[in-house]
Amino acid sequence: MTQFDITTDPLVSEQMLLFLGLIFLAGTFYSYFLIFRKQTSKFVFARLGICLLLLGILINPSIRQINGEKQDNIALIILDKSPSQFIQDRAEITEKVATELQSTLKKMQAVSVRVVASKQASPQKTKISETDSLQKRNDSHLQSAYQVKETRLFQTIDQALSSIPNNRLAGIILVTDGQIHDVPQFLTEKTYGVPIHTILTGSKDETDRRIKLINAPSYGIVGKKVTVTLRVTDMPNNGSQMTTVYLRDNIGLKKIYRVPTGKDYNIDLDIEHGGQNAFEFNVSPLPNELSLINNKTALIVNGVRDRLKVLLVSGAPHSGERTWRNLLKADPSVDLVHFTILRTAAKRQRVPPNELSLIAFPIRELFEIKLKEFDLIIFDRYSRMNVLPPNYMQNIVDYVENGGAFLAASGPDFVSALSMYTTPLQPLYPAAPKMGNIYTKPFKPEITNLGHRHPVTAGLDKNYLDKDQHVTWGRWFRQLDLKVQKGNGDVLMSGYNNKPLLILNHFGKGRVAQLGTDQMWLWSRGYEGGGPQAELLRRLAHWLMKEPDLEENNLTAKPTATGITVERRYLKDYKDAVKLVAPDGSTHTLTLKTTSEEQGLATATFETTQPGIYRFSSDGLSTIAILGAINPPELQDFRTSDRLVQPLKEQTHGGIFWAKSFHDTIPKIRFVSETSRTAGRSWLGLLDRDVLKTITVSRVPLTPAFAALLALLAGLVFMWWREGHSS
Repeated sequence: MTQFDITTDPLVSEQMLLFLGLIFLAGTFYSYFLIFRKQTSKFVFARLGICLLLLGILINPSIRQINGEKQDNIALIILDKSPSQFIQDRAEITEKVATELQSTLKKMQAVSVRVVASKQASPQKTKISETDSLQKRNDSHLQSAYQVKETRLFQTIDQALSSIPNNRLAGIILVTDGQIHDVPQFLTEKTYGVPIHTILTGSKDETDRRIKLINAPSYGIVGKKVTVTLRVTDMPNNGSQMTTVYLRDNIGLKKIYRVPTGKDYNIDLDIEHGGQNAFEFNVSPLPNELSLINNKTALIVNGVRDRLKVLLVSGAPHSGERTWRNLLKADPSVDLVHFTILRTAAKRQRVPPNELSLIAFPIRELFEIKLKEFDLIIFDRYSRMNVLPPNYMQNIVDYVENGGAFLAASGPDFVSALSMYTTPLQPLYPAAPKMGNIYTKPFKPEITNLGHRHPVTAGLDKNYLDKDQHVTWGRWFRQLDLKVQKGNGDVLMSGYNNKPLLILNHFGKGRVAQLGTDQMWLWSRGYEGGGPQAELLRRLAHWLMKEPDLEENNLTAKPTATGITVERRYLKDYKDAVKLVAPDGSTHTLTLKTTSEEQGLATATFETTQPGIYRFSSDGLSTIAILGAINPPELQDFRTSDRLVQPLKEQTHGGIFWAKSFHDTIPKIRFVSETSRTAGRSWLGLLDRDVLKTITVSRVPLTPAFAALLALLAGLVFMWWREGHSS
């Protein structure tokens, strides 16, 4: 193919041509007006012609002959491979449309095809039975195939166009369900310069239901409620109707709610403990719903304690009483109520009671009216003084059995006739006293083998070890002789002759800690280097408050880069099997492997890329883990829609076509000019860019140099002769 055009190759710069042209023009006007006064102007235009001839020689025009071949136009086909494209038969339709587009375009002349698929992750191997429901098969594909949060087709387009010449691009064809999340807000003709057509792979009458958290707090106060706002949306909207929402915590089914669709609905959640409180919401499905993946969502609320209310009751004053008070008052999150019994009912006073400055012990207010308001009750060297009636002691037992916490730091009175073990409080104490037996020889507290596993005392001595790994904390000088009944508590620390020193026990729904000495104050005074009394008491208090991080038997699951790691903390024996329920409903069994026998830790890893909610259970313990985003934009609406691609049709003059409405799944394709209509009801247009690939280029000067110089010289000589004879 040959093309001709006229081009120039100036002998001087453009600035010089402009300068000479201005000089020639000025000289011509000057000569014209000067000669006009002499009433003769017959030579002015001849001079102008000579000047134009000189400029023409300097411009050096030529005829350019281009020999080449016409380049093919390029049609770019973008295939949507996002998770929503694996619902029903969309994936098959996508492949069929792509095949027919390529076949049709290859039959057309002067067009080449580029097919680019959006990025997708490697599919998980999930067994799907032929008898499984369509929804289950859809959800399995959605959960196992991708780790995609959004469909970003225009990012794919931009990457593909980086290797395509702009002047050869004839058009862009998107094969998608219309759920595209990076459509530019504004497109101009210069953005891509070609029409963008969309072929939709789904149906117009699809239905789906989703649940979404509108307001979800991240933190809540332990013992109080947080309000979560959710909305159930039916698509398409068929008006408000009632549906069922199931609430589950990390243990199991919690509550059932009747919720109107299309409206915000508030649910109050109880924050039962510190740390992570996990909740899962699941809404009942619609008939013939596309997918159940977006029928559930999850929320993790971190429980924090506003104020820890502690009741400290001390018996006779002693050296360690101030230690307890100082430790508890040093924590700004603790509200402490402290009473010391200085005068019992048995003591006779010669001073009238109304003249005494001592505060009467408010027994009824503390142990009947406001008992349940306290998070922790501490009896420090308290003995049977006939101050607390038996019915109030029974109130304390009931308080612990219903979820309260009790800590007893016993002194010599505990092994005497005044022992609290002989009161209705006896069931609370995990260790019984051997009456009259007190050890008064120096001893150094030791962490037992069980204590090295328990979070309350594990690692407590790490800052008190010498180079030979001997514990260097200070000694104590008094310990009670206690006996722990089998199965009635865990001994975490021992003292003289390996006698129980610190015992923890579960009592009903509550917890109990018993300390068989009253000399922890020696550590706080720094005697012989002191010891970790503050850390020990802090851990004790938080364990009694059921903090998850201090649970001795616990099951946790944490997302990692490659999946989920399950950790099982145990004190004694444990089952090595963990049941896992994946987001698609499939079940798996994980085998735990002991990673630290000394610390009582066993772990297992489940490798997965599926986003969603995973449930784990073992030995009566359960937990959940959330991997990725629960309801990312990709999973919000699975219906095929032309809403998001409508701006493409309007701004690029492309077309939108439903594949299922065509007999051959694709519209007709034709080439159009850049000024013509580019889409119709049943056809789409590609621009004919008419791009020529240059092979050879030749030039033929319009003014050969030698001939031009002769003509210029002849003209000058002729003008000189004519003007000389005319004068």
